Amino acid sequence: PNHPGGGQQNYALILTNKSGRTCTVHGYPGVAFVDGAGKQVSVDPTRAPGQPSTVELSAGNSAWAPLSFANVQMTGVETVTPATVVITPPDQRASLPTPWNGDPVTNSNEGSVPKVGPLTAGTGS
Repeated sequence: PNHPGGGQQNYALILTNKSGRTCTVHGYPGVAFVDGAGKQVSVDPTRAPGQPSTVELSAGNSAWAPLSFANVQMTGVETVTPATVVITPPDQRASLPTPWNGDPVTNSNEGSVPKVGPLTAGTGS
């Protein structure tokens, strides 16, 4: 969900443990915005300041990372509306594609580069 404020678009990237056993995550997720053909259409998000910690997730529990970028209508930068956001958990090679239902994002390195924060326990709500 988007929680706009102060000219920012703010989203929670949520990872849920769907296995039957406890796992841990630590760090920042990888994030890419892609079109319907799987081609990257936006710049890579930068890492927001934060102190990563190890999050223990029992079966069914979640961790989340904040994703934010300036409202592109306020910055006037070139934008694109991706079809999918591809999230890669820290220290993993397998990615998790998820339909992007959010606002347009910048596809330039000027003004509105998305930022992703470290994973923490919960869902960000």
